[in-house]
Amino acid sequence: MTTIDSFSSLAIIPCATKRADIVAGKRGGRTAELSGLFCTPLDPVDSELATRAGLSTPLEVWQTFIEGDNDIVPGDALTVASVDYDIRAVWDYSSWNGLPQDEPLWKWIILEEVKSS
Repeated sequence: MTTIDSFSSLAIIPCATKRADIVAGKRGGRTAELSGLFCTPLDPVDSELATRAGLSTPLEVWQTFIEGDNDIVPGDALTVASVDYDIRAVWDYSSWNGLPQDEPLWKWIILEEVKSS
């Protein structure tokens, strides 16, 4: 099993993205953008990584990876198990462990979850 195969086997969580519509120059509600995606299980982000991503909020911060060069940008939402997580940062993760560029790309995604009190 190659590194890519073993990494791909971790992306088992069904997910989708939503993106806000812009109407008359104003941000509207989010609507479905991408579906049929699979991500790795959501992992809590430590404070050092949250700081590096420019996040300084009391919200819960998570990270995940999604295979493919998908159109996912900060400001979108990632929906996992009917919960919307705000996407705060996205990085291409295409040269992991020296893998050639023709291997599948991954998106490393930092998420925020608003916790209700």
